[in-house]
Amino acid sequence: MTPASCAQLCFNTKGVFIEEIRQNRKVKRKIAERIRLRALGSRMVDGTAMAEVRFKTERGHRSEYFSKSTLLPHLRFAIRDRLADLGYEWPEDPTQSKAILDAIAASKPNRRFTMVDAPGWHDSMFILPDRVKWPPCAGPRAG
Repeated sequence: MTPASCAQLCFNTKGVFIEEIRQNRKVKRKIAERIRLRALGSRMVDGTAMAEVRFKTERGHRSEYFSKSTLLPHLRFAIRDRLADLGYEWPEDPTQSKAILDAIAASKPNRRFTMVDAPGWHDSMFILPDRVKWPPCAGPRAG
């Protein structure tokens, strides 16, 4: 068994790590900053499936990206390139970048969202940029 076959990705709040067995010892090394699939959702206007990816940029800032593709396999490299444009620093090894994208796409976040084009009434909900009120007398609730 080669060391590459023993390697696995580990995601946590400090980043993306690869764990390998070397000389009968588990070795963990950071290969990228934090990235995760935060939520799945859809656009209200046309029902398009969406995904929210949160990540830490190369300068240490938190950022997010909403993808219309929900990380479909044939579009993952376009998403990788867009995230790089937004400041995410991918590992130079393309197999590691692909493994990160595959792991993100396979994750199943509990959080869901509906994206609207503008604040206001949508069906029986009043939607503001940071919250949704429904029914109108129920008070604020995180969106």
